[in-house]
Amino acid sequence: MNLILGIVIGAGGYWLVEKSKRDWQVTWLGWLLLALSAASIVFGVDLLVGSVIENEMQAGWMGLGLFTVLLPTILGTLAWRFSIKR
Repeated sequence: MNLILGIVIGAGGYWLVEKSKRDWQVTWLGWLLLALSAASIVFGVDLLVGSVIENEMQAGWMGLGLFTVLLPTILGTLAWRFSIKR
């Protein structure tokens, strides 16, 4: 599971770097917020898988909702709005 997440995040990072070379300007704050967002997604999915293995379904789904949906949405929106110049 973590391998697939790593591949997806690596492809997304490569796309962002290539896009920033041609069209966008990304500040240091944008890179930081996007890295935190990617780490939050990985942590959320890992929390879900670990909680399901230990039969703690409610904790897993709450962690998935918090770390994979809510936090990256907020961080990505802030990064998109304030630190990526198109």
